[in-house]
Amino acid sequence: RGQAGGRHATMSGIRADCEKYNAAAELGWTVLRYERQAILGGGAVRQVARILVARGAICPPGPGVF
Repeated sequence: RGQAGGRHATMSGIRADCEKYNAAAELGWTVLRYERQAILGGGAVRQVARILVARGAICPPGPGVF
């Protein structure tokens, strides 16, 4: 586990993260950020699946899957 707060809680850490996210976007990447509960609860996986379907990367599942 990471340190409480860690580098993401400092201005320089936040600035560095923003630079990384913006560089990724410039290269065509989509950066998604999730907190622990979204991952453990499945919301993150459902959203990623919806995004992949919307972009044609995977076939849609049956009704009601996400």
